[in-house]
Amino acid sequence: MTGLDEPNYEMRYPKWVFWIGVVGAALFALLAALPFVTGEGTGTAEIVIAALLLPFALLGVYLALHAAKWKIIVEGDNLTIHMPFCPALAIKFRDITVVAVKLNGIIGYVGGKRIFAADVFTSNYGLFAAQLHEAGKMETTQKKNSFTVRPNKANLMVAVLGVLFFGGMLVWFIFWPNAFETESRFVQLFSYFGFPGLFLASLYYLAHSLFWKITVTRDMLIVRNAFRVEKAYPIGEISKVEEKGENFVLYAGTEKIAKIQVSHDGLSILLERLAAENVTLDVDEQWL
Repeated sequence: MTGLDEPNYEMRYPKWVFWIGVVGAALFALLAALPFVTGEGTGTAEIVIAALLLPFALLGVYLALHAAKWKIIVEGDNLTIHMPFCPALAIKFRDITVVAVKLNGIIGYVGGKRIFAADVFTSNYGLFAAQLHEAGKMETTQKKNSFTVRPNKANLMVAVLGVLFFGGMLVWFIFWPNAFETESRFVQLFSYFGFPGLFLASLYYLAHSLFWKITVTRDMLIVRNAFRVEKAYPIGEISKVEEKGENFVLYAGTEKIAKIQVSHDGLSILLERLAAENVTLDVDEQWL
């Protein structure tokens, strides 16, 4: 027993994660099937686009299943971990070797084996983290004089895949336009507007993942955007932090100076530092 007043609870993904998976799967499956269902064409272009869209539909299916099946049940000193496609695993808090803070959540290990991962937006995440910390399992997050906040590797991976996928389709459309000669309005619109727009969006996301960061020194907070333009603010000028959905918005006075995603590395250390500087934190108590 860890001594907390509420040791029995469940951790689950919020329903919106499940519905993102469902909507994503349905949307990409519909886009892939649309030209065949409407009878507007079943040529090479339609088949290639369908083949490229179906993996995204399957990814949505996996996300929905993961959100629906994943849960951790905590009963005193006992944990029961449920994951898709795996049998339930029962362990005790004392069995956990260490819990590392990674990306947008925590990862628990027994010995050198990864046993569970929990995202910050799962229910009761703050209570679970506090219980792990009290049990001496959580890696301590120490206040530092100098550190950075930046997108994690998962953001970069998604950006690279987007550039490769949509860039490849755009190159194909430019150099082999005959492959897209079709009467299908769907293919025509997607070819002329979809690929260029999605490619540009992926390029921006890649630049953001590579170059965006916040550097915190002893006295300054330096924000660099996706175009590598930097602006420095004395930490004493940071007035508040607001949690808005899956983002944290930093203000200097009334000016919005940065938007940080919950998955960004270094966020928890930044919030600790700003709390120590008496900055107003309008955030969920799990971050404090």
